[in-house]
Amino acid sequence: MKRKEAIIQDSFMNILLHKKFKDVEIYEIIKKTKIKSKEFNIFYQNKEQIVISFFTRIDLMMEKKIKKLSLGKNIKDNLFEVCMTRFEILDQYKASINNIYSSLKTQPNLAINLYESFFKTMKLILNLSLINTKPIKGHIKLIIFSLVYLSILNEWFKDFSFNNEKTMAILDTRLSLIESFIIKAN
Repeated sequence: MKRKEAIIQDSFMNILLHKKFKDVEIYEIIKKTKIKSKEFNIFYQNKEQIVISFFTRIDLMMEKKIKKLSLGKNIKDNLFEVCMTRFEILDQYKASINNIYSSLKTQPNLAINLYESFFKTMKLILNLSLINTKPIKGHIKLIIFSLVYLSILNEWFKDFSFNNEKTMAILDTRLSLIESFIIKAN
């Protein structure tokens, strides 16, 4: 089952290399996957569900990789490691993900459909970085980090340097800006 879901997700990401998110029809994804329509509908009813499932899969991959590492007590270093691990996993899908994020400008309902999944990912990144996300301070950290993450994501879309060197430099600088707040609030 997970294999077929991954095939659907990857096929959709492949289509997004050539078409805008809003222009992709479900039947195109079904055709590309060569999965029967009835079977496809067991997994997904719309494109947003595919995107959410895709990012959930990425989250699981990231979590698996991070748990193999032994992160230290330095919160900034941990955040840096987790974020860069995520960007490395996402790298092969960069153009497709950029397509999705660009669609948010013209399709505000897409943001409404994806926001819960986005904040779940942001909380996971903080938790994997050994940052306390319990209310109320945890919610504030989540919002602040989410804004920083979105700014870094925007830079990552424009980064075609070897090993995302520009993204690493920007990430380090921006994490330094929020480091004192996150450490004090931890």
